[in-house]
Amino acid sequence: MGHDHALWTKDPKTTVFRETLQSARQVGQAGPPGRKATEALSKYIIVDMFARSLRGMAPEDAVKWAAVELRKIYGA
Repeated sequence: MGHDHALWTKDPKTTVFRETLQSARQVGQAGPPGRKATEALSKYIIVDMFARSLRGMAPEDAVKWAAVELRKIYGA
């Protein structure tokens, strides 16, 4: 599909999305995509790590919490 395809140009609300394709990444990138990466994403572990810190948890503790949760998925 070309850069000037109607999908990208007909509706201005969708035009911005043609630019996202240049920097899109697979789940798990720079590591391999797969079940474990998808599970980590679907559980919002990284998002929750930041949210916990913003809600008052010490950043170091939020990182420790996320590391424990990711170890449950990835092992190690």
